[in-house]
Amino acid sequence: MSDDGMKEEPGVDRENVSAPLPWHVDAWDAVVRRRATGRMPHALLISGPAGLGKTDFGRALAKAVHCRQASGEATACGNCPECRQFEAGSLPDWLELGVPPKKKYIAVDQIRELGHWFSLTPAGGGGRIALIQPAERMTTEAANSLLKTLEEPPPGSLLMLIADMPGRLPATVRSRCQQVQMKRPDRKTALEWLEQGPGVSDDWPALLDLAGGSPLRAVRLREQGALERARKGSRQLIDIANGRESVIQVAADWVKQGLAESLQWWAVWLENLVRRGQAGAGHGGSLLEERAEDLQKLEARIDWKAVHELIAMIRAAERRLESANAELLAESLLRQWVRANSTQAENG
Repeated sequence: MSDDGMKEEPGVDRENVSAPLPWHVDAWDAVVRRRATGRMPHALLISGPAGLGKTDFGRALAKAVHCRQASGEATACGNCPECRQFEAGSLPDWLELGVPPKKKYIAVDQIRELGHWFSLTPAGGGGRIALIQPAERMTTEAANSLLKTLEEPPPGSLLMLIADMPGRLPATVRSRCQQVQMKRPDRKTALEWLEQGPGVSDDWPALLDLAGGSPLRAVRLREQGALERARKGSRQLIDIANGRESVIQVAADWVKQGLAESLQWWAVWLENLVRRGQAGAGHGGSLLEERAEDLQKLEARIDWKAVHELIAMIRAAERRLESANAELLAESLLRQWVRANSTQAENG
Protein backbone atom coordinates (compact mmCIF):
# COMPACT_ATOMS: atom_id res chain seq x y z
CA MET A 1 0.00 0.00 0.00
CA SER A 2 1.33 3.42 -0.85
CA ASP A 3 1.28 6.26 1.59
CA ASP A 4 -0.54 8.77 -0.56
CA GLY A 5 -3.48 6.71 -1.69
CA MET A 6 -3.79 3.83 0.73
CA LYS A 7 -3.44 1.46 -2.20
CA GLU A 8 -0.73 -1.01 -2.99
CA GLU A 9 2.15 0.47 -4.93
CA PRO A 10 1.61 0.05 -8.67
CA GLY A 11 3.45 -3.04 -9.84
CA VAL A 12 3.79 -5.72 -12.45
CA ASP A 13 2.26 -9.20 -12.25
CA ARG A 14 2.85 -9.91 -8.59
CA GLU A 15 2.60 -13.69 -8.90
CA ASN A 16 5.14 -14.05 -11.69
CA VAL A 17 7.65 -11.34 -10.84
CA SER A 18 11.17 -12.74 -11.17
CA ALA A 19 13.53 -10.30 -12.85
CA PRO A 20 14.36 -6.74 -11.79
CA LEU A 21 12.87 -3.93 -13.83
CA PRO A 22 15.31 -1.90 -15.97
CA TRP A 23 15.65 0.87 -13.39
CA HIS A 24 16.19 -1.69 -10.61
CA VAL A 25 19.38 -3.14 -12.07
CA ASP A 26 21.93 -1.10 -10.09
CA ALA A 27 20.16 -1.74 -6.78
CA TRP A 28 19.70 -5.43 -7.67
CA ASP A 29 23.38 -5.86 -8.51
CA ALA A 30 24.43 -4.27 -5.22
CA VAL A 31 22.18 -6.55 -3.15
CA VAL A 32 22.93 -9.81 -4.94
CA ARG A 33 26.69 -9.14 -4.79
CA ARG A 34 26.34 -9.13 -1.03
CA ARG A 35 24.35 -12.34 -1.21
CA ALA A 36 26.91 -14.02 -3.47
CA THR A 37 29.74 -13.17 -1.04
CA GLY A 38 27.85 -14.27 2.05
CA ARG A 39 27.26 -10.72 3.31
CA MET A 40 23.51 -10.59 2.88
CA PRO A 41 22.01 -8.31 5.55
CA HIS A 42 19.17 -9.46 7.75
CA ALA A 43 17.07 -6.35 6.98
CA LEU A 44 16.64 -4.09 3.94
CA LEU A 45 14.88 -0.74 3.78
CA ILE A 46 13.81 -0.33 0.15
CA SER A 47 12.73 3.25 -0.38
CA GLY A 48 11.97 5.73 -3.13
CA PRO A 49 9.04 7.46 -4.84
CA ALA A 50 5.79 5.57 -5.38
CA GLY A 51 5.34 3.90 -8.73
CA LEU A 52 8.83 2.42 -9.13
CA GLY A 53 7.98 -1.17 -8.23
CA LYS A 54 9.81 -1.34 -4.91
CA THR A 55 7.54 -4.16 -3.77
CA ASP A 56 8.19 -6.02 -7.03
CA PHE A 57 11.92 -5.70 -6.33
CA GLY A 58 11.42 -7.26 -2.90
CA ARG A 59 9.32 -10.09 -4.29
CA ALA A 60 11.83 -10.82 -7.04
CA LEU A 61 14.64 -10.94 -4.49
CA ALA A 62 12.70 -13.22 -2.15
CA LYS A 63 11.83 -15.52 -5.04
CA ALA A 64 15.50 -15.69 -6.13
CA VAL A 65 16.67 -16.49 -2.59
CA HIS A 66 14.15 -19.33 -2.29
CA CYS A 67 14.66 -20.62 -5.85
CA ARG A 68 16.29 -24.05 -6.00
CA GLN A 69 18.10 -23.23 -9.25
CA ALA A 70 19.19 -19.60 -8.75
CA SER A 71 22.61 -18.79 -7.36
CA GLY A 72 24.85 -15.76 -7.18
CA GLU A 73 23.38 -12.96 -9.26
CA ALA A 74 20.79 -15.16 -10.98
CA THR A 75 17.10 -14.42 -10.88
CA ALA A 76 14.51 -17.06 -10.02
CA CYS A 77 14.00 -19.82 -12.56
CA GLY A 78 10.21 -19.82 -12.26
CA ASN A 79 10.02 -23.61 -12.70
CA CYS A 80 11.28 -25.27 -9.52
CA PRO A 81 8.86 -26.32 -6.75
CA GLU A 82 9.78 -23.29 -4.63
CA CYS A 83 9.14 -20.86 -7.50
CA ARG A 84 5.80 -22.49 -8.23
CA GLN A 85 4.85 -22.29 -4.55
CA PHE A 86 5.87 -18.64 -4.45
CA GLU A 87 3.73 -17.86 -7.49
CA ALA A 88 0.80 -19.73 -5.96
CA GLY A 89 1.17 -17.84 -2.68
CA SER A 90 1.77 -21.04 -0.73
CA LEU A 91 5.50 -20.89 0.08
CA PRO A 92 5.65 -21.39 3.88
CA ASP A 93 8.84 -19.36 4.34
CA TRP A 94 7.50 -16.21 2.63
CA LEU A 95 5.19 -13.64 4.22
CA GLU A 96 3.84 -10.25 3.13
CA LEU A 97 2.40 -7.90 5.71
CA GLY A 98 0.46 -4.71 5.05
CA VAL A 99 -2.38 -2.52 6.24
CA PRO A 100 -5.48 -4.66 6.85
CA PRO A 101 -8.67 -3.90 4.88
CA LYS A 102 -10.61 -0.90 6.22
CA LYS A 103 -7.68 0.03 8.48
CA LYS A 104 -5.20 2.89 8.19
CA TYR A 105 -2.16 1.46 9.93
CA ILE A 106 -0.14 -1.68 10.56
CA ALA A 107 -0.89 -2.63 14.16
CA VAL A 108 1.39 -3.88 16.91
CA ASP A 109 -0.39 -7.26 17.00
CA GLN A 110 0.58 -7.86 13.38
CA ILE A 111 4.23 -7.20 14.17
CA ARG A 112 4.11 -9.49 17.20
CA GLU A 113 2.68 -12.25 15.02
CA LEU A 114 5.45 -11.58 12.52
CA GLY A 115 8.05 -12.02 15.27
CA HIS A 116 6.51 -15.36 16.23
CA TRP A 117 6.46 -16.43 12.56
CA PHE A 118 10.17 -15.61 12.23
CA SER A 119 10.94 -17.76 15.29
CA LEU A 120 9.60 -20.90 13.61
CA THR A 121 11.96 -23.33 11.91
CA PRO A 122 12.17 -22.68 8.16
CA ALA A 123 10.56 -25.30 5.95
CA GLY A 124 13.22 -24.95 3.26
CA GLY A 125 16.83 -23.92 2.82
CA GLY A 126 16.24 -20.28 1.93
CA GLY A 127 15.41 -19.07 5.42
CA ARG A 128 12.32 -17.12 6.37
CA ILE A 129 11.72 -13.92 4.40
CA ALA A 130 9.07 -11.29 5.11
CA LEU A 131 8.10 -8.01 3.48
CA ILE A 132 6.30 -5.10 5.15
CA GLN A 133 4.70 -2.41 3.01
CA PRO A 134 4.13 0.42 3.43
CA ALA A 135 6.46 0.32 6.42
CA GLU A 136 5.80 3.96 7.30
CA ARG A 137 2.21 2.97 8.12
CA MET A 138 3.30 1.10 11.23
CA THR A 139 2.02 2.61 14.46
CA THR A 140 4.64 3.75 16.97
CA GLU A 141 3.93 0.65 19.05
CA ALA A 142 4.31 -1.58 16.01
CA ALA A 143 7.64 0.01 15.03
CA ASN A 144 8.93 -0.40 18.58
CA SER A 145 7.86 -4.05 18.57
CA LEU A 146 9.69 -4.59 15.29
CA LEU A 147 12.97 -3.52 16.92
CA LYS A 148 13.21 -6.82 18.77
CA THR A 149 13.16 -8.74 15.48
CA LEU A 150 15.68 -6.34 13.97
CA GLU A 151 18.00 -6.58 16.97
CA GLU A 152 17.80 -10.37 17.29
CA PRO A 153 17.18 -11.69 13.75
CA PRO A 154 16.87 -15.46 13.38
CA PRO A 155 19.79 -16.99 11.43
CA GLY A 156 19.23 -16.90 7.66
CA SER A 157 16.19 -14.64 7.90
CA LEU A 158 15.54 -11.54 5.80
CA LEU A 159 13.10 -8.72 6.54
CA MET A 160 12.34 -6.14 3.84
CA LEU A 161 10.67 -2.82 4.62
CA ILE A 162 9.13 -0.94 1.68
CA ALA A 163 8.66 2.79 2.16
CA ASP A 164 7.76 5.75 -0.04
CA MET A 165 8.65 8.08 2.84
CA PRO A 166 11.35 6.41 4.95
CA GLY A 167 11.79 9.59 7.01
CA ARG A 168 8.53 8.73 8.75
CA LEU A 169 10.10 5.59 10.21
CA PRO A 170 11.84 5.87 13.58
CA ALA A 171 15.60 6.39 13.31
CA THR A 172 16.07 3.27 15.45
CA VAL A 173 14.37 1.19 12.74
CA ARG A 174 16.18 2.84 9.82
CA SER A 175 19.59 2.42 11.45
CA ARG A 176 19.15 -1.35 11.71
CA CYS A 177 18.44 -1.82 7.99
CA GLN A 178 20.66 -1.67 4.95
CA GLN A 179 19.38 1.12 2.71
CA VAL A 180 18.30 0.34 -0.86
CA GLN A 181 17.26 3.57 -2.57
CA MET A 182 15.23 3.41 -5.78
CA LYS A 183 15.45 6.29 -8.23
CA ARG A 184 13.17 7.22 -11.09
CA PRO A 185 14.54 6.13 -14.47
CA ASP A 186 15.51 8.69 -17.06
CA ARG A 187 12.69 9.63 -19.42
CA LYS A 188 14.05 7.61 -22.37
CA THR A 189 14.29 4.39 -20.32
CA ALA A 190 10.83 4.89 -18.84
CA LEU A 191 9.16 5.54 -22.20
CA GLU A 192 10.90 2.57 -23.86
CA TRP A 193 9.62 0.29 -21.09
CA LEU A 194 6.10 1.70 -21.28
CA GLU A 195 5.95 1.40 -25.07
CA GLN A 196 7.03 -2.25 -24.95
CA GLY A 197 4.14 -3.19 -22.69
CA PRO A 198 0.58 -4.09 -23.62
CA GLY A 199 -1.71 -1.34 -24.86
CA VAL A 200 -0.08 0.90 -27.41
CA SER A 201 -0.75 4.54 -26.56
CA ASP A 202 0.34 7.93 -27.86
CA ASP A 203 -0.37 9.27 -24.38
CA TRP A 204 2.61 7.68 -22.60
CA PRO A 205 4.66 10.94 -22.52
CA ALA A 206 1.75 12.84 -20.93
CA LEU A 207 0.98 9.95 -18.56
CA LEU A 208 4.62 9.78 -17.50
CA ASP A 209 4.55 13.52 -16.80
CA LEU A 210 1.35 13.09 -14.82
CA ALA A 211 2.99 10.28 -12.83
CA GLY A 212 5.95 12.45 -11.94
CA GLY A 213 8.28 10.18 -13.92
CA SER A 214 7.28 6.91 -12.20
CA PRO A 215 6.53 4.31 -14.93
CA LEU A 216 4.31 1.96 -12.94
CA ARG A 217 2.24 4.86 -11.71
CA ALA A 218 1.83 5.92 -15.34
CA VAL A 219 0.42 2.46 -16.10
CA ARG A 220 -2.06 2.71 -13.26
CA LEU A 221 -3.14 6.22 -14.24
CA ARG A 222 -3.82 5.01 -17.78
CA GLU A 223 -5.93 2.14 -16.45
CA GLN A 224 -7.90 4.59 -14.30
CA GLY A 225 -8.51 7.07 -17.11
CA ALA A 226 -6.79 9.77 -15.07
CA LEU A 227 -5.22 11.61 -18.00
CA GLU A 228 -8.53 12.73 -19.50
CA ARG A 229 -9.66 14.00 -16.10
CA ALA A 230 -6.38 15.90 -15.71
CA ARG A 231 -6.78 17.46 -19.15
CA LYS A 232 -10.30 18.53 -18.26
CA GLY A 233 -8.99 19.99 -15.01
CA SER A 234 -6.27 21.83 -16.90
CA ARG A 235 -8.90 23.48 -19.07
CA GLN A 236 -10.87 24.39 -15.95
CA LEU A 237 -7.82 26.05 -14.38
CA ILE A 238 -7.22 28.15 -17.47
CA ASP A 239 -10.88 29.13 -17.60
CA ILE A 240 -10.90 30.07 -13.90
CA ALA A 241 -7.88 32.30 -14.46
CA ASN A 242 -9.70 33.98 -17.36
CA GLY A 243 -13.00 34.40 -15.55
CA ARG A 244 -14.88 31.77 -17.55
CA GLU A 245 -15.34 29.21 -14.73
CA SER A 246 -16.53 29.42 -11.14
CA VAL A 247 -14.21 28.40 -8.30
CA ILE A 248 -17.15 26.90 -6.42
CA GLN A 249 -18.34 24.80 -9.36
CA VAL A 250 -14.88 23.47 -10.18
CA ALA A 251 -14.18 22.68 -6.52
CA ALA A 252 -17.42 20.68 -6.34
CA ASP A 253 -16.50 18.83 -9.54
CA TRP A 254 -13.05 17.93 -8.23
CA VAL A 255 -14.41 16.71 -4.91
CA LYS A 256 -16.98 14.57 -6.71
CA GLN A 257 -14.35 12.84 -8.86
CA GLY A 258 -11.89 12.52 -5.94
CA LEU A 259 -9.92 15.45 -4.58
CA ALA A 260 -6.81 13.38 -3.84
CA GLU A 261 -6.36 12.60 -7.52
CA SER A 262 -7.00 16.22 -8.51
CA LEU A 263 -4.40 17.52 -6.08
CA GLN A 264 -1.81 15.04 -7.30
CA TRP A 265 -2.06 16.01 -10.97
CA TRP A 266 -2.52 19.71 -10.17
CA ALA A 267 0.80 19.88 -8.30
CA VAL A 268 2.56 18.21 -11.23
CA TRP A 269 0.80 20.55 -13.70
CA LEU A 270 1.94 23.61 -11.74
CA GLU A 271 5.51 22.33 -11.49
CA ASN A 272 5.52 21.86 -15.27
CA LEU A 273 4.05 25.34 -15.68
CA VAL A 274 6.90 26.80 -13.60
CA ARG A 275 9.42 24.91 -15.72
CA ARG A 276 7.79 26.21 -18.87
CA GLY A 277 7.80 29.75 -17.51
CA GLN A 278 11.50 29.53 -16.67
CA ALA A 279 12.82 27.68 -19.72
CA GLY A 280 10.30 28.35 -22.48
CA ALA A 281 7.31 26.70 -24.17
CA GLY A 282 9.23 23.58 -25.18
CA HIS A 283 10.04 22.65 -21.58
CA GLY A 284 6.63 22.32 -19.97
CA GLY A 285 6.05 18.65 -20.70
CA SER A 286 3.19 16.96 -22.51
CA LEU A 287 0.54 17.94 -19.95
CA LEU A 288 0.69 21.57 -21.10
CA GLU A 289 0.41 20.97 -24.84
CA GLU A 290 -3.27 21.95 -25.02
CA ARG A 291 -4.34 25.61 -25.22
CA ALA A 292 -0.78 26.87 -25.62
CA GLU A 293 -1.97 30.35 -26.58
CA ASP A 294 -3.98 30.70 -23.37
CA LEU A 295 -1.03 29.51 -21.31
CA GLN A 296 1.24 32.06 -22.95
CA LYS A 297 -1.16 34.82 -21.92
CA LEU A 298 -1.28 33.50 -18.35
CA GLU A 299 2.51 33.45 -18.13
CA ALA A 300 2.64 37.14 -19.01
CA ARG A 301 0.75 38.13 -15.86
CA ILE A 302 1.27 35.24 -13.44
CA ASP A 303 2.76 35.76 -9.98
CA TRP A 304 5.38 32.99 -9.86
CA LYS A 305 6.02 33.43 -6.15
CA ALA A 306 2.31 32.81 -5.50
CA VAL A 307 2.46 29.70 -7.72
CA HIS A 308 5.35 28.31 -5.68
CA GLU A 309 3.35 28.99 -2.52
CA LEU A 310 0.35 27.23 -4.08
CA ILE A 311 2.42 24.12 -4.87
CA ALA A 312 3.53 23.97 -1.22
CA MET A 313 -0.09 24.45 -0.11
CA ILE A 314 -1.26 21.58 -2.32
CA ARG A 315 1.43 19.24 -1.01
CA ALA A 316 0.46 20.13 2.55
CA ALA A 317 -3.23 19.64 1.73
CA GLU A 318 -2.53 16.13 0.43
CA ARG A 319 -1.26 15.15 3.88
CA ARG A 320 -4.38 16.33 5.70
CA LEU A 321 -7.13 15.29 3.32
CA GLU A 322 -8.49 12.70 5.72
CA SER A 323 -9.33 15.32 8.37
CA ALA A 324 -10.22 18.30 6.17
CA ASN A 325 -13.47 19.49 4.59
CA ALA A 326 -12.66 18.58 1.00
CA GLU A 327 -14.88 21.16 -0.66
CA LEU A 328 -13.66 24.07 1.46
CA LEU A 329 -10.08 22.94 0.95
CA ALA A 330 -10.51 22.78 -2.84
CA GLU A 331 -12.13 26.23 -2.90
CA SER A 332 -9.32 27.72 -0.82
CA LEU A 333 -6.63 26.34 -3.12
CA LEU A 334 -8.45 27.43 -6.27
CA ARG A 335 -8.82 30.96 -4.88
CA GLN A 336 -5.06 31.02 -4.37
CA TRP A 337 -4.75 30.09 -8.06
CA VAL A 338 -6.94 33.08 -8.92
CA ARG A 339 -4.71 35.34 -6.81
CA ALA A 340 -1.60 33.91 -8.49
CA ASN A 341 -2.98 35.05 -11.83
CA SER A 342 -3.44 38.63 -10.60
CA THR A 343 -6.97 38.73 -11.94
CA GLN A 344 -10.29 39.97 -10.67
CA ALA A 345 -12.04 37.23 -12.62
CA GLU A 346 -13.13 35.15 -9.66
CA ASN A 347 -16.81 34.21 -10.05
CA GLY A 348 -17.21 32.13 -6.89
